Amino acid sequence: MIAALAACGRLGYEPVDGDFVVPDGGGADAPLPGADIRVTDAPGGSQRPSLVWTGQSLVVVWEDLRDDLAGGDGDLYLTRLSASGAKQIDDVSIVDAAGTSGYATAVWNGGTVAVVWEDFRNGNTEIYFARYGVDGARVGAEVRVTDTAAESYDPSIVWTGSEYGVAYDEGGPTAGEVILLRVAADGSVVSAGLRSSDPRRSARASVAWDGGEYGVAWEDGRSGRNKAYFGLVGNDGAADGPEIALNVAPGESLGMSLVWNGSEYGLAWEDTRSGTSAIYFTRLDGIGSRLMPDTQVSSGSGAAHAASLIWTGREYGLAWEQAHAVRFARLDAGGAVVAGPRTISGPDADADAPSLAWNGTAFAVAWEDGRHGDAEIYAQVFAP
Repeated sequence: MIAALAACGRLGYEPVDGDFVVPDGGGADAPLPGADIRVTDAPGGSQRPSLVWTGQSLVVVWEDLRDDLAGGDGDLYLTRLSASGAKQIDDVSIVDAAGTSGYATAVWNGGTVAVVWEDFRNGNTEIYFARYGVDGARVGAEVRVTDTAAESYDPSIVWTGSEYGVAYDEGGPTAGEVILLRVAADGSVVSAGLRSSDPRRSARASVAWDGGEYGVAWEDGRSGRNKAYFGLVGNDGAADGPEIALNVAPGESLGMSLVWNGSEYGLAWEDTRSGTSAIYFTRLDGIGSRLMPDTQVSSGSGAAHAASLIWTGREYGLAWEQAHAVRFARLDAGGAVVAGPRTISGPDADADAPSLAWNGTAFAVAWEDGRHGDAEIYAQVFAP
């Protein structure tokens, strides 16, 4: 991937025309059991949640405008929900800096919630890092992990058991590179960032840890259209192998969501090959070769966006936004859809940006919802 990785190498599984499309299963639009839970109720808007399971509770981190109604600068807030979705603490302001803080991503490290986010306090968008208890109290200092003249955007974070991998993109809308930083448990940067090798736009990376190396997937514009790319970075920070173009289908591949299931990677993304944005899934081996055809998971009318993929230990859960609703499907370890697609959010939802988690026995999803005018955070917990 990232760094001096050579131009695209193995393409893995090549066929496109024969790729399988999940049929729309009749009455699949009936909401699953479980009620929408309104998590926030504040003026100004709450958006882009990141949901994590701690082993005992669900923690939600999001961007919030309640304290900056005049200027529109976003801050970061945190709250805690029970395993069933009951709110356990009041909303806690965890980042309140000059300028906008947003696009937060959180991960549980076994003792604290680690958060990375975009931050404009210095007059340039940079990536910051901090850790928080489940009560929202910060543990240690905020750490500025990037400091360059270029803007830094869209961080993704993974915990390895001893350190973090933080992937983000640096540059702008037409030219930029994906970078991976190794970050110590206390937030200090362990190694300088490795970057994708093509000068055209690389963006919106998703990082996973396979037990020995970092896998990173991102959208890459080197072919003239955004396509899914993948690369590996070793635990020493060095690139391991070439950057791999994952598909050659027409259209664009956007918004990667990458997970490791213990033996291989699962990848979900938004894809426009059919003319309308749809959610696709594929499996990759440990070096990034495709193990199956790209499979369209979303179905029905309306463009589908914002894939959120998780591994439960036995199967994949996949959530996305489609027609202002949160949709969901379960896939087995081989990538076959075993349930769904179904609508999760209630009939009044105006949903976007879902974030999916697994609490050990049930799925949980948080999303931003505009049903009240200003966007608020909603959640739902539902059985498999």
